[in-house]
Amino acid sequence: MYTTDYTTEKILRHFEIATLKGFGIEHLATAQIAAGAILHYLNATKQDGLKHNKIGLRR
Repeated sequence: MYTTDYTTEKILRHFEIATLKGFGIEHLATAQIAAGAILHYLNATKQDGLKHNKIGLRR
């Protein structure tokens, strides 16, 4: 579970993105693992799953 392959895929799927570049962690393996592990934990412990609410920009 704590591999960059697993956790990167978890992040990409959750946020529906193609790369991690926008988060600034594309070259930071430890950050990818930490973020993916947090998503995994939240999905595992939250009864109705973790829902992602997209944040819109206000003008």
